[in-house]
Amino acid sequence: MHVVALSRWGAPMEAELAALAPWFGITPYDLRLRAAAGLPALLLSTADGSAAAQLVSRLRARGHGAVTCDTSDAAGAAVQQARDFSFEPSTLRGQDSTGQPYELPYVDIAGLVRAVSVEGSQNVVTVTEKKLNVGMAVMSGGLKMSKSTTRTTRSESEQRQQLLYVFKHGRAASLVFGELSLRYQGLGAALKPTTLHNFLALVEALKSRAPHALYDQRFLTQKRKVGIAATGGTSNDRSINSSNASENELAARLLMLAHEQSQL
Repeated sequence: MHVVALSRWGAPMEAELAALAPWFGITPYDLRLRAAAGLPALLLSTADGSAAAQLVSRLRARGHGAVTCDTSDAAGAAVQQARDFSFEPSTLRGQDSTGQPYELPYVDIAGLVRAVSVEGSQNVVTVTEKKLNVGMAVMSGGLKMSKSTTRTTRSESEQRQQLLYVFKHGRAASLVFGELSLRYQGLGAALKPTTLHNFLALVEALKSRAPHALYDQRFLTQKRKVGIAATGGTSNDRSINSSNASENELAARLLMLAHEQSQL
């Protein structure tokens, strides 16, 4: 699937909504909603790569920043979830969540993009019980001795953490660091008492070692939408898991594409 994203307004949004909305087959109101989450704003998904490229050309000709990418490429790209890290003189090294080693020369780092991960789970349990009902038994002459009652319980949980996507030149994110899943011994003497302070120390250490790289933290405040990631169970015991992981990865990739194509 090919997506088209707006990465920069060439003119104020309100002045452009009426002109651009027909290009996407929607109303100006719907276009405003799609852009409301912030830039880069995902405006269209289509199986037609040529149509996506033409829309990008039209948006750029009108003075806007725009990019497109094939999300199947992004889905196939291997993004390693870092488990730990070590700062070598010219290279970042460590192991990922599967125990596989990684190494990344600082000179190859093209972008450092921060985001907020939101993962939730909801469990719904429905229990039907039959209880003896003396009054009903008397009224029915003993034909009906019990009464069925149904009760439903819900439990919810949510976990939020900061993420750091690390990009190589011309590629999707190659590494992602999660605030709550990292071992921070690689900070050495800079180790702090809390995971958040350690995470921020990691971010600053990478920024200082790759000063040439794009650094962007817009997705800390412009959080990506959370969607249903998986469902399971039975009609009486159902679980729903939600996450914005794929939305974060796509938004970060579109941001890097816009940066590399001078569309920010």
